[in-house]
Amino acid sequence: MKINKEMLEGSFKVSKTYEIWSHEDIEDGDTDNHGFEYEDRVFDNIWYIAKEIRENGPTYPSVYPGTQVGMWYYTEAVIEDYSTGEYVSYGFHPEGLDENQTFVLNELIKMSWDDFNKMEP
Repeated sequence: MKINKEMLEGSFKVSKTYEIWSHEDIEDGDTDNHGFEYEDRVFDNIWYIAKEIRENGPTYPSVYPGTQVGMWYYTEAVIEDYSTGEYVSYGFHPEGLDENQTFVLNELIKMSWDDFNKMEP
């Protein structure tokens, strides 16, 4: 399926979660520092959702291979604070996307930055 700009339009909610952890948390087996950075933020275009996800580092889908309605994305943990050695990872949870919109979002996240920027609304 070829993506065109008309396929990107709509009203979509996304929640962004975070988890901050250190090596001590791994030894304890849990982290208490997690929650929502924002809940139910409304985006008027799938491209903006993809941009938000892509700008937070290497991203992975919760479903692989392929796509599935209700899938979400998570980022690779990166060092947030070099003085404490804490890592942070994010999860992005889109809501209300149908099968085609889920496919489009997944393709936007996977494409090169050059191709991605050509799709900007």
